Amino acid sequence: MTIKSYTPSLSELIVSSPASVLPRNVTTKVILSVVAELSVVGRSPNPEAWAAPLNETAVARIAVPRQILDSGVIAIGRHLDPGSVVAIGQGLVGGGVGAFEVTFGSPGALEAIAALHDRFGAEGRLAVGAGTVLSVEDAEGAVAAGATFLVMPVTDPVVVGWAAAHGIAAIPGALTPSEALVGWRAGAAAIKLFPASVAGPTWIRELHGPFPEIPVIPTGGITVDSAPQLILA
Repeated sequence: MTIKSYTPSLSELIVSSPASVLPRNVTTKVILSVVAELSVVGRSPNPEAWAAPLNETAVARIAVPRQILDSGVIAIGRHLDPGSVVAIGQGLVGGGVGAFEVTFGSPGALEAIAALHDRFGAEGRLAVGAGTVLSVEDAEGAVAAGATFLVMPVTDPVVVGWAAAHGIAAIPGALTPSEALVGWRAGAAAIKLFPASVAGPTWIRELHGPFPEIPVIPTGGITVDSAPQLILA
């Protein structure tokens, strides 16, 4: 793991991990000045869990976007200028990051999602998602703008169910096994461990004891030092 400058004008995080850690041998570059943080994809003990099985209520579970699985990283951007997001997206794609989550809660979020979708949606190299989705209304606006996955800081089965019914991957936040199970049964594509800095890799390993089928995406407070252990968990 190293941190260095990529160009004189951009500070980027360079994360290099062997194929035994990430889904593939990947070098990830994330522009630190505009990307707030990262989510990393953990390795489920049951690989078939990523293949979108049905749950007990027969809700069609939407698979985690392949771009997330291929790169193993989701870049998270907050308070972004819609006029600059395409350049950021190009930097992410060039560095091997396959997914960009634009969070709600700031002006211009929908416009930023739309700009990213217009530039990258057709070619499929960058999955564009919405974060901090707290209601069905948020979800509807994000999907209308072009989001292909929805991320939540909490477990709301109503929002998760809406997403699954509309063919959109939902990743609700959870910090307890009960929350994780509620989100999974509602049709989540994966569960976001949030905040990961509080729970850590032990939480993931313990969850996979009774729930090996639930994929976990740790988020919140992830650093260059903590990422490898979270991925391996």
